[in-house]
Amino acid sequence: MTSNYKNNAIRGPINAWLFNVLSSYMNLMFGASKAQLFKGHPDTVVEIGSGAGANMRYLRRGTTLIAIEPNIHMHQNLKKSAKKYGILLEIKTTTGESIDIPKASVDLEKIGHPKPDKR
Repeated sequence: MTSNYKNNAIRGPINAWLFNVLSSYMNLMFGASKAQLFKGHPDTVVEIGSGAGANMRYLRRGTTLIAIEPNIHMHQNLKKSAKKYGILLEIKTTTGESIDIPKASVDLEKIGHPKPDKR
């Protein structure tokens, strides 16, 4: 299956910057829910739409993250986050509809955000 995704030279870098800047705020809004979601996660995690790597803070050091992220402008921030949190990173520049991972080969696949934490 091929992807019809086209990186945008203007929106792509802006989205990468924005996701990176909002990472701490997103942790405030969703941190407890995400910590619960990732609690006891397997050694390898597939994340569809990894963005700038905001969820890496919830993974154990040494976890392998297969990041499905078609926006090539996000990849630099993904690599920085992986280094910061000790995550083994594999980036797949494709869309969720075009994933080339065999069926039933992973134990945790994460898509989207949980509901905001209650305040």
